Amino acid sequence: MFVNWLMLAPGAAFENVHMLFSQQDKIAHLGIFGGLTELTLWSLPAQWTLRGRFLMLLTVMLVYGAGIELVQPLLPDSGRSAEWMDLVADAIGIAVGGGLFRALADTQAPPDNNDGN
Repeated sequence: MFVNWLMLAPGAAFENVHMLFSQQDKIAHLGIFGGLTELTLWSLPAQWTLRGRFLMLLTVMLVYGAGIELVQPLLPDSGRSAEWMDLVADAIGIAVGGGLFRALADTQAPPDNNDGN
């Protein structure tokens, strides 16, 4: 719900946000989608392969990001517009979140007992 609000709230809701640089919103997209990917991957059944979880989530998250970008300009008086670079930032965030998940999952995997027995 919070992500939906961030992505669909009128631009006026963010007027008081101090901008450090012009493309700051792209970093926000990257972080939001990276975090959402990370959390969602941890919640999916462990019986699914890591590749299966990531490919399914990649598809769903990209469709979600594209849907948000398509809906933004349709909202009345939103002051928001669809931007390809937002979708690119979403995709990079998804990849970063997936990579972070893999790195953390590898550190928590039980040791392989290949001692010859």
